[in-house]
Amino acid sequence: MAKVWHHRLDTLREVIRADISRGDYYGMVLQVGRGGETVFEEAIGAADGEGLRPLKTDDVFSIFSVTKAFTNVLILKAVEEGRLALTTRVRDMLPEFTGAPRDQATYYHLLTHTSGMPGVWTPKPGMFLDRLDELYEAVCQNVHGDVPPGERCDYSPLVNHVLMGMTLVRHDPKGRDYRTILHEDLFAPLGMRSTAMGLREDLRSRHIKPDMRGMVPIKHLSRDMEGDHALFESPLTESPHVGCASTTGDLYRFCEMLRRGGELDGVRILSPRMLELARQNQTGTMPNELYKAAHLRAGWEVAPAYIGLGFSLRGTAICHHQFGTLTSPLATGLRDLTWLTTGQPPVIEPPAWVHRTDGTALFYAGKVNGIFGDPECGKTWLAQIAIVEALNTGGTAAMIDVDHNGATHTAAPAGGRGGGTGAVRRSRRSGWRRRAPHGSRGAGAR
Repeated sequence: MAKVWHHRLDTLREVIRADISRGDYYGMVLQVGRGGETVFEEAIGAADGEGLRPLKTDDVFSIFSVTKAFTNVLILKAVEEGRLALTTRVRDMLPEFTGAPRDQATYYHLLTHTSGMPGVWTPKPGMFLDRLDELYEAVCQNVHGDVPPGERCDYSPLVNHVLMGMTLVRHDPKGRDYRTILHEDLFAPLGMRSTAMGLREDLRSRHIKPDMRGMVPIKHLSRDMEGDHALFESPLTESPHVGCASTTGDLYRFCEMLRRGGELDGVRILSPRMLELARQNQTGTMPNELYKAAHLRAGWEVAPAYIGLGFSLRGTAICHHQFGTLTSPLATGLRDLTWLTTGQPPVIEPPAWVHRTDGTALFYAGKVNGIFGDPECGKTWLAQIAIVEALNTGGTAAMIDVDHNGATHTAAPAGGRGGGTGAVRRSRRSGWRRRAPHGSRGAGAR
């Protein structure tokens, strides 16, 4: 049994009840896990303001933009399978997506919300939003780039995931529609039996109809049903940005797959390396234009966007953030080992060595820093720069070069990286060591 601070969970329950009594929301179904073990699972409150329909733990909810996480994972899966690359231009997969500057956007830009296109909620006012082919056509015709890709981070409520969803359909080896791709490649393998694109008929009796309470700037119209937000009740919805329905139990399984490095119950969806890359900050210090406006209206300091490959991250700045201020810098629904084993969020200082031209440092002091990349892309060069900075400030450093180019290749160039004033020589005399792979020629210390 995982060690759990039950008093804190009791406090959480009372905070939720106080929120409901104040009218902040009607109720909540919450599941909390620790180390893969459920430690809290409760339905609190009701599905309506009058309290006539108490919530249950297996209730089905329209999950809105959490749908995007499913689309993101399927795109990352397609990258791993070699069907596209992060650097593939969208226009190369979807030839109708033309026109500068958006035609330079890649799938990396879509995942990081840096495509240069505006964050629109609908590609055409008043249109139905429940058909992928119609959404795609409207995006191509009406949503154009404001700035070149990579220059601005602007959260995309719809466009990016319509493009990614259409890519998955157009280039699916089995010729499936998007609903079927989601079910066969993600939901069924993970045992997410109560999750579907569109409100599947067998889920309808457990569905909690969304009450928008005037907070949504558009209508979510459906071709199949009447109502301002009927998209969330139609079984035929195919909207890769908002169209799924699910339960807390199923979402817990999805998050557990992410926490475990892409695998759950023997089924692997993504590799650990892909998820490691996905939860690195890809947007630097750029603000998220959507939240920037809200922060300025509130008189707050504008926070960095902190977006990885499809996942929002907590980041390191102490600022107003939807994840709060006490979560791990890499929090995306994932937790690092320190938190899991001690129960305390780790204190992680920001990177300190090797600064880019925008002032962002790349290496953490006193930590293990991994560098991955294609052959001859500059990994050793970058590591040597960090080593020299450490040595020139009186520190120490260790470098593991797994391509086995030898001690001379690894150590000698450091003198030309700014360490020629004696730092490297002093470190050699006092303890520079090299160890070759076990069993290879030249194994030993030097």
